[in-house]
Amino acid sequence: MFIQDIKRGVPIVITFDKEAETEEISAEFDGSIDHKRFYVKSKDIAVDIDNYIDVEAEFKYYNSGVFYIFTGKFIGKSSLAGYSDMVVDVMATTPLKEIPRRNDIRMSISVKIKIHEFVGNRANAFLGSYIGEGISDNISKNGIRVWSNCELTQTEMPMYTLEIKLPYGDIYYIPSKLVYSQRNIKTRTYMFDYGFSFDFTHLPEAQEHLIKDVLEAKMRLGV
Repeated sequence: MFIQDIKRGVPIVITFDKEAETEEISAEFDGSIDHKRFYVKSKDIAVDIDNYIDVEAEFKYYNSGVFYIFTGKFIGKSSLAGYSDMVVDVMATTPLKEIPRRNDIRMSISVKIKIHEFVGNRANAFLGSYIGEGISDNISKNGIRVWSNCELTQTEMPMYTLEIKLPYGDIYYIPSKLVYSQRNIKTRTYMFDYGFSFDFTHLPEAQEHLIKDVLEAKMRLGV
């Protein structure tokens, strides 16, 4: 996979490592210039380009079930007429690298999550009685972190069904195992901090669709 192989419109997650925290910006690949230089559509970066020139960042994108990663450096705004307010010029500084499938890439995203009892019935989308709701902190192809005021029971095999509605895409009903439960110390808005592991045993095709929809939501809305 090379820069020229990335299609225009593909969502890209840009990560900046700062001293105190990590900043993540969602953008859109907007075409290549050559084997190293390419355009990224991001109004957030374009309007503040003076603070990004020569800054190196990590770029991640998803294609055919595989995550790819590389680093790049911002050069300036696009020279194309009419695009300088939203498109920036970037130079790749490392080759594209496939992230091993065993590695779990987490993306920050804030969307409402409904929590239901789990029932082992695919015809009913594994959906039992409604318990409550929460909000996601981050998500990967294998699991999700959720903040909630609902107190959930963590037994030996604590299964729930999570209802995930992204701004763009389908509604997902995913059987999920509660793998950790603790008091939420990151924000005072919600009492509990939960980690769920997705079970896509009966929904293998939904796993890739979910990640594509997450990237689409981040690119379009910055959630």
